[in-house]
Amino acid sequence: MPRLDPEVVVSRESALAVSGFPLLGAWPTRVHVVTSRRPRDRVSAHLHQHAGELHDDEVSTVQGLRVAVPRRAAVDVARLLDLRGGVVVLDHGLATGAFSRPDLERVLAEGGRVQGSRRAAASIAFSQAGAESPGESLSRVVIHSAGLRPPELQKRFPAIGPLVGIVDFWWPCCGVIGEFDGEVKYRDAAMRGGRSPEQVVIDEKLREDALRAMPGVRAFVRWNWSDAFRGAPLLRKLAAAHVC
Repeated sequence: MPRLDPEVVVSRESALAVSGFPLLGAWPTRVHVVTSRRPRDRVSAHLHQHAGELHDDEVSTVQGLRVAVPRRAAVDVARLLDLRGGVVVLDHGLATGAFSRPDLERVLAEGGRVQGSRRAAASIAFSQAGAESPGESLSRVVIHSAGLRPPELQKRFPAIGPLVGIVDFWWPCCGVIGEFDGEVKYRDAAMRGGRSPEQVVIDEKLREDALRAMPGVRAFVRWNWSDAFRGAPLLRKLAAAHVC
């Protein structure tokens, strides 16, 4: 970036990376920027310069770089990705307060009917602030695409009184709790809060036992990244618990 024209703006996936967003799958090998100085796109080994222009309110400064604001970068990326990838990005922005759904809808409308607008519109319509991790977002899309009943997100047990736990997914229709079991809770020292990985496993087992004992809870289903990414293993686990 320091070697480019000072008016160049980091855009698309690169802007999301600078702003701390997740992305489903591999990050691009090229840095994406937008510039009004070129009549057409130019692609080199490490840089993709998109011809275009951003409004002043669509540019911010992050770590000394001119960067497309999250709402603009997220919509641009959602135009390129399928529902899974788009929702992972948009859920994160909604959950962290980086933007609101009206923000996204406004950016999409201002961009007009360009390629990928229908994909982005579908991702915006399905996105929610309740998913707290990319794995939960991916799981939601798998569940939705299979035609299963939509779960409640971040359900508190019990609804009132001393907290037993807040679960990722809850199907009140069939009394099933669902939890995306990412490895970060065991590997990340900050998330362990001074506990050993072994103690985290023990605490998770005690929490699950307490949740299973709550009135109305009939089954407890766990799945991991591999299950959610492949889709079929997650759906088999939910089917075994009679989620429909």
